[in-house]
This record gives sequence, C-alpha cells and structure tokens, in this order.
Amino acid sequence: MQTKPLLKKGWVVGIILLFIGTAVIPSNGQTIGKTSARGGHWLYVGGSGPGNYTTIQDAVNHASAGDTVYVYQGSYPESVKVNTSLVLLAENQQTIIDGEFLYSPAVAILADTVTMEGFMVLANQTDNGKASIMVLGNNCNILWNRVSTTGSGDIGIGLVSVEGVVVKDNMLTHLTIGVCLVNASHDTVVNNSVVGDQEGVYLYTSNDNVVENNTVKDDVNGISLLDSCGNMIRGNTVWSCSHDGVFLGYVDNGSSFNVVSGNSFNKNGRDALFIVGKGRNTFDGNYWHRYLSVPKVIVGRRVVLTIPGAPFHFPGLKVAIPWVAVDWHPAKNLITSRGYKLTSLYGILAYRSCHFPFRTKNHIVNN
Repeated sequence: MQTKPLLKKGWVVGIILLFIGTAVIPSNGQTIGKTSARGGHWLYVGGSGPGNYTTIQDAVNHASAGDTVYVYQGSYPESVKVNTSLVLLAENQQTIIDGEFLYSPAVAILADTVTMEGFMVLANQTDNGKASIMVLGNNCNILWNRVSTTGSGDIGIGLVSVEGVVVKDNMLTHLTIGVCLVNASHDTVVNNSVVGDQEGVYLYTSNDNVVENNTVKDDVNGISLLDSCGNMIRGNTVWSCSHDGVFLGYVDNGSSFNVVSGNSFNKNGRDALFIVGKGRNTFDGNYWHRYLSVPKVIVGRRVVLTIPGAPFHFPGLKVAIPWVAVDWHPAKNLITSRGYKLTSLYGILAYRSCHFPFRTKNHIVNN
C-alpha cells in the first residue's frame, strides 16, 4: 500500500495536460427548429428524420446555448467535444458513443452547464490520465450513462478543476478508475455503480465534495482520497475490494477533516486505512463487515516529521507513527447504498425500469 500515492501521479499529470490545444473543427449540418421543453431548440442525430445529423459532433457544433442534442439509438464511432452549454440526450442505452479505437476521450465537456444523459460509452484509453468522459466545465450533470473500456490506463468519468458537477446514476465497469476528481471542489458523486475497477472513486487534491450512496464492488480499492480535505463520504456500500474499502492517504499534505459516515464495508481486504498529517478524520455510524457491540478502532498512521528533499539528490522523507481513529457508533446491521438491509449484492434492482426518460411510479411492497 505504500506505493499507492506514487502510482497515481502519472494520471494526475496526464489529466491536466490532456486538452491543451484542443480545438473543435466545424462541420456542415442542418438544425431542426423544434423548441425544447428544457429551453432552446432540439437537434437530432441519427434516426430517419429529414435533415437529421449523421454525427454527434456535427450537431454539437451547430447548437447554441440551451439547445438539446437528441441522439437516436445506434453506434457513433467518434470523439465528441462539447464547447457549448447544452443537453446531450440519448434515446436509450443502445445509443453508443464508440471511441474504442480512438486515443482521445469519447466525450470531452469543455463548457459550463452541460448535461449528458443516458449513453453507453466505450473507449480504449491506454495512456494514464485519459478519461472516457472528461469534464472540464463547471455545473455540469453526468447522468444515467454506462461506461466501459478496454484500455489499461483508463478513467471512466474524470473531473478536473471544476465545481458544482453532479455525477449521478452511472454504471462504470472494468476501468482503472471509475470516477476520478482532480483539483475539484463542491462536486457530488451519487448513486453510481462502480464494479470491477482498480480504483472505484478516487479524489486527488479535491476538497469539500460529497461521495454518497454509491455501490462499489470487486475493485482493488473502493474509495480513495489523497491530499483531499473536508469531503463527505456517506451512505456508500463498499463490497469485496481486495485492498482497502476506504483509504485516506498522504502525498504532500494529507487528507483530513473528512467525514466517513453511514457506509457499509463488507468482505474487503481491509475496511479502512488512513495516513494523516495535521487534523483528523471522523468515522461515525459505519457498518464494519459484522455486528459490533463496541466502538470500532481504525488503525492508521500520523506523519509527525517531514524532511524536505533536494532536487535530483534526495527525495525527502516522511516519518509516521501508528495512530488510531474510532467509530464510536458503528452500525449494527448492514446498510446498502439505498438505505435497505440486504444479504447479497442485489436483492431487488431497478435500473431504468420504465420507459426512458421517465423513471417513476414503480412500486415494491410487502417484502
């Protein structure tokens, strides 16, 4: 576990440098002039309507702020750059943005106030730090997408230096990192399913975010924070992670003043580990893989001395001593990320269980 902070620095550099010099090449198309209920006009991609665009990028290039780009079911082998505040809306999750053979993000969101909803995203990112969906704009919504890749250095959804972004109800599978935040603050990662990744949810130098009600399963590490402070980690279900369920780590300044509450940790290699410098973290009301009638002691380390290094000669040294944190009110029963007790990963699963885009009026009673 000592190698964890060093392992991810390549991703951080790659993410920050990824879009330097990015440009959008305009292309020809025809706008459909229907007024959107969301505001603006609708532009259509695919389907059989007269004047519909054949590529998503063409429609995005011709959209104005507040427009909706509606994409019909089908496979679209392209890399999409969104530099206008708009809604990018899929007909259903058979609407596929296929960047599997392109070595750039499948979707790069460069503008503020963009909503991307309902897509299947495939990508092949072999360079550390590249994401299938990269968000560089503030106040965006990434909703109900499904992301899977075949690369070796890939991130499902990446947020870089943004605020007010909501990542909600997405499914992310078989990635290097499911959801990654770098230098991000006041963002929300909620109700996502992150399965079979190396890192489930990963925060680097990211403060005051909420990671809530996510299901993280079969990853190497569940939820990891490095040099990230003031975050709320609550109501998540973290299952069967081979290393750590939650890791609060230290690279340069440490992760402190985070609150880890109401989560369920079950069948992980180790439920929790922290390395703190100044300050502390709060653990409260978590389920620690079994019934506990006494407070849960979490063993970690505190850095008490940092010796600066000399460039090209000595890398510096951090001296840490054993330290403990205590969850004084551990939960007695298993809590899922939706607040119900269950004995397997999915007792009852409703995922987009009615006609898109409506997901209401489902009733499950007397169980």
